Amino acid sequence: MKYHLNEYLLTEAGEILSNRKNIYWILGGGCAGKSTISKRISEKYGLLLYDMDEYIYGKYISRYSEELYPANTAWFTADNPMDWALSFPTWEENNDFYIAATAEHLHLFSEDIKKTDQHQSILVDGGITNPAILAKVLSPQQICCIKIDNQLSNKIWEESPERQPMKEMILQLPCPQDKWKKFLSINESMNQQIEAECRESNIKIFFRDDKTTVEEMAQKVSNHFLKGIL
Repeated sequence: MKYHLNEYLLTEAGEILSNRKNIYWILGGGCAGKSTISKRISEKYGLLLYDMDEYIYGKYISRYSEELYPANTAWFTADNPMDWALSFPTWEENNDFYIAATAEHLHLFSEDIKKTDQHQSILVDGGITNPAILAKVLSPQQICCIKIDNQLSNKIWEESPERQPMKEMILQLPCPQDKWKKFLSINESMNQQIEAECRESNIKIFFRDDKTTVEEMAQKVSNHFLKGIL
């Protein structure tokens, strides 16, 4: 099945989010350190932290519906959501799903934002949100990307103890080695797509290597958002 961007959902989300200049969104590819850095900044500046992965894979699930959120409904009602996510025959089809799912996530996010104090600053640990879609509802100045190269990202997926549960889950699927290889290939394509779309959307990119500390990257991201945070 081919998935399509729902412009209606995106428009509704934009009507809410475009008026909130105190939302700061950190995105990036796999293993870039977004969550650790987001937590550090949130603690330092007393920002409300909204973890998109926590909602996408948990709190949003009961809110997904086939009528409004068909991409996510198909994903999370599949017999095995992990196997389903790795079933797209091409990156292009995978990316179409990724775009559709991002619009659905942003609509749900905007519904939550409506309920918050408009003066409350919010830092979003935005996971692998599609940058071009996000830039339609938030100013690029409110977004940044943390980028690591594909070799380092794949090395972390292969070797980091923190990432082993994901690897073990994939290796329990049919044709495990093929599925793991496909997962790493999608990871590389996703990283490349995120970087390209950030450049096209004028979203600031911060490059990180294995020597960059959490404190160093947190300071760079904080400086980018500084005027709004302070």
